[in-house]
Amino acid sequence: MPKPKTVAKSPSAGHRQRLRKLFLQGDPHALTDEALLELLLTYAIPQKDVQPLARALLAHFGSLTSVLEADVASLCGVKGIAQNTAALLKLAQVIRMQAPQRIATYAEPKPSQLGFFETQEAGVPSNGKGGDPAAVEAGTGPVAATSPGPRYKMQHKQRSELFSQSVLDEAIELLPKLPDSDALSVAVDFLQQHMRYNSAETRRRYVSYITKRMFPDGVVDAAMRTFARAYAGRQELRDVCYYRFCKAEPVMYRVTEEALLPALPSGVLERRQLRQYLAQRYPETDNVENAAKAIAKALQEAAIARVTRTEIQLNYREPLQAALAFIVLSEFEPGMYDLGRLEGHTAIRAMLWNPDRLQSALYELRNSGWLSKISEIDSVRQFTVRWTLDEFVAKLTSEGEGRARR
Repeated sequence: MPKPKTVAKSPSAGHRQRLRKLFLQGDPHALTDEALLELLLTYAIPQKDVQPLARALLAHFGSLTSVLEADVASLCGVKGIAQNTAALLKLAQVIRMQAPQRIATYAEPKPSQLGFFETQEAGVPSNGKGGDPAAVEAGTGPVAATSPGPRYKMQHKQRSELFSQSVLDEAIELLPKLPDSDALSVAVDFLQQHMRYNSAETRRRYVSYITKRMFPDGVVDAAMRTFARAYAGRQELRDVCYYRFCKAEPVMYRVTEEALLPALPSGVLERRQLRQYLAQRYPETDNVENAAKAIAKALQEAAIARVTRTEIQLNYREPLQAALAFIVLSEFEPGMYDLGRLEGHTAIRAMLWNPDRLQSALYELRNSGWLSKISEIDSVRQFTVRWTLDEFVAKLTSEGEGRARR
């Protein structure tokens, strides 16, 4: 009697099972961009190790978010991605966009096997301390009395602070040319038409980077438009764009305080040291290489530092009046402030301006009429902000028109 044939198991089968198990348990290692993308790909590509493909996608697009946002043609341009796989990735993006806060309900949940979910019984707050029975009965407490049994709420993965594209050079070049409109849609249309990339997907993605960083409130504010036109092609505009860039990407403040400023005495931060710092500071990410390149590129594009293949060369910089005024008036409303608050301010320190020159630079702002007062009486050191940011740029405009008439 012939022996029954045995079906060889795929060598990746056990790995896939471990991926799913770790994901359901909420293991941090299963929540990285690479692990999540790899798990997603297993449902589209059977019996194949998809980890190399997940890494290739992340290297090509920069992040999991960018992979999901890419169009089908761009996805299929990556070797190993067919239309059915691209369709799954786009489906994940659609679900992500339409239901970011959706609560998943399971018919027969087993909390001990679902570490990725938190149980919340009807009428009992998630802190386990109970609630106001009257409020629950009225339907105004943490959970109404009519809640249908246990609920399982997704714990969302926190977005990594790291980014993989700078696009600061494009912002510095195009902001002075923006139409005179507060509407973000107008700016988006203009930027997409004038970006120097052939791919529509790349233009769309890069325009999103620019607008989120330069106009985080969703309004193309007149202050930035006016300043960009007044200082087009000059270091003042690079400084202001870098300031807003750092505000939108807080990792830049961490890098400044923990890597750049400590390297100033020697004047050099090796790029391998930056990679090592990021790997230690963000052990959950697999995107250190691209993030280190993007940070170095932002420093170079804003002329904050000189970047070579192996080094970031640093020196304290001279504060420029208009850029200093823009940042001070962005961070401080009209009023009187201790000078120490300015000297130790994160946004000021990130500019790598010489701290020994800040006080004299403030006097220059006062002499130019952009600050109203500097006081130094005994141990009291104060400065007084007179203008709002909008008033400051309006003054710039009127002064520019006056010079033009003369």
